Amino acid sequence: MLGVTETNTSANIGKSDVYLQIANLHFHLAAYDNGLTYCHYACEQLLDKAPLRNNLHCIIQLSEIFKVEARIHLARIKFQDAETVLHKMIQHTEAARKVAASHVEPSLLKVDFLLLQAEIYEKRGEIDKAIKNSNNALQILDKLAHNYKDSVAISNNTGLAHTQLAKYMIAKGEFDRPALALEKAVGCFDGVLKFAPENHVLNNNKANSFQILATVKASNKNNETVAEILQQADSLYDTINKHNTNDLIALYNRGLTQAKAAYIHTSLNNVKPALAAFKKAIYCFERTLEIAPHSVDFHQKKGDAYLGSGILLISANKTEEAIECLQVAIEAFDKALQLRENNGHSLYSKGRALLHLGELQNKVDEKGQALWSYQHARECFTQLLEFDSSQVQVTKNLADVNMALGELQVNFSQHSDALAQYLNAVNLYESVLKIRPGNNQVLFNQAFANERIGFIHELRLERAQAIKYYNTAKRQYHQLCQLNSSLVQAYFELGKVLVELGKIYIENKDEHEAKLCFHEAIKSYSHQHNNFHLEPPVAHRRGRAHILLADFFSHQGYFEEAVKEYRKAFESCKSAGENDAIHAEIFYDKGIAAERLAATYKEISQPDQSIAYYTKAIEAYDIALQIDANMIDAHFSKAVALTALYELHQLEKRVEKAKFYLKSALDQLTHAKVVDPSHHAVFELFQRVESEIAQLDPVVPGN
Repeated sequence: MLGVTETNTSANIGKSDVYLQIANLHFHLAAYDNGLTYCHYACEQLLDKAPLRNNLHCIIQLSEIFKVEARIHLARIKFQDAETVLHKMIQHTEAARKVAASHVEPSLLKVDFLLLQAEIYEKRGEIDKAIKNSNNALQILDKLAHNYKDSVAISNNTGLAHTQLAKYMIAKGEFDRPALALEKAVGCFDGVLKFAPENHVLNNNKANSFQILATVKASNKNNETVAEILQQADSLYDTINKHNTNDLIALYNRGLTQAKAAYIHTSLNNVKPALAAFKKAIYCFERTLEIAPHSVDFHQKKGDAYLGSGILLISANKTEEAIECLQVAIEAFDKALQLRENNGHSLYSKGRALLHLGELQNKVDEKGQALWSYQHARECFTQLLEFDSSQVQVTKNLADVNMALGELQVNFSQHSDALAQYLNAVNLYESVLKIRPGNNQVLFNQAFANERIGFIHELRLERAQAIKYYNTAKRQYHQLCQLNSSLVQAYFELGKVLVELGKIYIENKDEHEAKLCFHEAIKSYSHQHNNFHLEPPVAHRRGRAHILLADFFSHQGYFEEAVKEYRKAFESCKSAGENDAIHAEIFYDKGIAAERLAATYKEISQPDQSIAYYTKAIEAYDIALQIDANMIDAHFSKAVALTALYELHQLEKRVEKAKFYLKSALDQLTHAKVVDPSHHAVFELFQRVESEIAQLDPVVPGN
């Protein structure tokens, strides 16, 4: 047939149709260049051939060719090219309608034109125009339905138009009208499926309507109904695949259905069912990629499913499995980006996957790999903002990446680089807050960025700058606490900031401000929402704040107030230790509180109380050293407490006890010297204790 002469009209149209079918096949396989080539071949058979110029079948065929071309350009995100081809399509379609006004095909092509043009409008954000086009298409189809009842083509197109209209209404934030449109769509497909129940196109379109209907129902939190609808969709795809295991469209849409089910289970925190649904979705997408390895969408959806699985595995604390999923997701997004550069969806999702991957790598102490992941995530989000700087979520994600990089660079002691990252984060969060001023999470993140900037300035001994940024963070945390008392993390960070401010004010000799800060910190750590104040890290921090306030009173000579605060510090650390027996710092600070309380009792001449609390301090240090045998500060502080007990018993003339504690102090310091031979304070105290022992047990000449 391909060797017929140009003047053979039927042969030319037939040859063109063969090329068009090949073009369609390449379109579905995402081989877009080949698809366009065969569209060109199909056109060549019809254009510039005199006998074909006024032939109705020829005009309709050209419209069909232009329709496929337009779909290819849409798939490639080339909207201007798609519009150019659609202009040709509507010209030929209108010509066909003039030649044969009563024929169905030209009218159906007009419907195709309107729906394709609606897709372009929707991609450009012109949703109202897309809705208008869909309604115009439905008007044409309604008129056709009156004249051609039970027409499969008309019913199928009407169902598709209702489905498309529902999608656009959902994009506008509507959910009631879309449900009605989708129910009409299902009704259209059912109306003709009774005549052709095995028709895979109709079944596929009906299943797609169920998919979107599930999205609508999910907005109303009607999860049982959603699950039923998705099951119906999956059953339809299963039926199609049983007849043809390589039905590309059914496989792809079944993958979408399973992914949607996974997202619903995720929203309900049903981790196992969600992971199972993602696994089924991944299988479908991998099967589609076996058939069409050059499809951007298939790679993207595979990446999305692996990303969703990775995030679920993070929530289940399955770090190694999560890392593997995220790495596969990144590979899938990379393949999609190789096929279509500057692909916004893949670029954004790749950035998210890299951000999560970096967090996990940091968690397992793979700092170098985490740095690489964060840097590449930053590249993804930066590139997206170069395309469109108004993308709020991308801006927030870029700020989060900057924060993560800052934290890593602090670990690497790269404080100047960290400072730059934190400052960038503050500015980016500010951009987000201008658009979404009520976003508490973003405000918290910005406050934390300001807190970290204050920390860097404090490290550099730049106290004025540290005070400036700590105060900014303090105001923001105060604001969050006032907005919502359940934001316990804001109370926790507020306490930390107030303690740091208090310490700087002490160094600046601003005792009044220091005292206020320590009082406020204690109040923040005493917040009682959901027993926040009883959590070990909170109780421990509160204990530290009490120690600092007690130190302030002690230095001012207010010993009664100091005793009260040291007692509170001891009780707070004791409470923390009862619920957390694995952190040596808690027991070390409990020992510090007891030791300083003992020293205060000694100052106010209460030796028995002093001895009792030095003993408690030693007990606390022993527990700290059981947890961390190399904790040099605990070794030293225990030696100090033992030396103090020696002095107290010496004053009370308890010579043997005094000797016991002094020798115990020497033993402790000998061990401390092994742990850290360069510790200056240990060395000095060791010499003093050794000298004391020599005086107690002088060496007799000749012995």
